[in-house]
Amino acid sequence: MPLYDFRCKPCGEEFEALVRPSHAPACPSCASADLERLLSGFSFSVRSGGLSNAARRAVQKQQAGQKADHAAFQEEIEKKHLDDD
Repeated sequence: MPLYDFRCKPCGEEFEALVRPSHAPACPSCASADLERLLSGFSFSVRSGGLSNAARRAVQKQQAGQKADHAAFQEEIEKKHLDDD
């Protein structure tokens, strides 16, 4: 089963999907089957050690979530500190 990169035409989401002969992929964000197959970043990532676009976005999304969690935690600490004074 080959792994391909896709872009959803309706919502713009980019993702990777394993493509089975009897199953067409769908967008994980909006479930649309109106997809554009992109040139795979696999050969680039193997040669250069870089991440595919989908992997890079996943890391950025995770880091953004961690930043938001850290900011909320910091705000909670500051609020508790002010309440103790």
